[in-house]
Amino acid sequence: MPGAGGRPRHPKPELEAVIRELEAHDWRVDRPSTYYRCRCPCGEHSKMLHLSPSNPDYAKQALRWCKRQPCWTEEL
Repeated sequence: MPGAGGRPRHPKPELEAVIRELEAHDWRVDRPSTYYRCRCPCGEHSKMLHLSPSNPDYAKQALRWCKRQPCWTEEL
C-alpha cells in the first residue's frame, strides 16, 4: 500500500512512522533504489533511511538527528 505522495510504504512500521512524521514537518521523502532519502524543507539537510537496519534503535536515532537540524519546527 502506498504512503503519502504515492511513495511506497517502508516495510518496517517504526520507520514508516518516522517517515510520516518527517512528511508532516514538510520534509520531502523519496525512494531512489535501496534507501529512502529524506530532505528538509530548506534543502540543506538530508538523511538516508535504510530498508533493513540492523540497529534496533535506528528509527529513534534517525528521527532525533532530523529534529536536531536548525530547519526543524515543532509546531505543525
